[in-house]
Amino acid sequence: MALILSLLSGCREKVPPRHLVRLQAFMCSKPEQTKCSGVPRGAPISPESLPPVNEAFQVWAWHPGTGKVVYRIEWQSPFFVGDSGAPVAAKRSETELEAAIDSSTLSYNFASAARTRYLLRVLLLTPKGRIQDEDSLVWDYTRAAPSASLQPEHGH
Repeated sequence: MALILSLLSGCREKVPPRHLVRLQAFMCSKPEQTKCSGVPRGAPISPESLPPVNEAFQVWAWHPGTGKVVYRIEWQSPFFVGDSGAPVAAKRSETELEAAIDSSTLSYNFASAARTRYLLRVLLLTPKGRIQDEDSLVWDYTRAAPSASLQPEHGH
């Protein structure tokens, strides 16, 4: 029995715990960029407003330690752009950062599909793919004009 327990305990991952401390969107430090992954972050985007639809912005995740971080964004989009009667398909894009240290960032631009609802999930994963922590941001552009200020959802 002791041999079985020692074998099982050897299978467990021995990974220091990591937790998402903060998740926030920021404007690019240079306005009107189509991508802003190579520039410093600009002003924070208030939780009460939506990111711009006519330029790129950044999402930052703060997490102590080193490890894999996954940015997964989900939205719905019609099969045929401009056809309000077209069927809608679920879309998903995922970016994995293999060895992010203490914080990570990704640039987004919603110009091609602004009138939808976006769910961004940030996942901290162990080397074996187990979720250590996650947080999310939701931006819903369907309730009002894209330039209107809406209360996005934020979940942990």
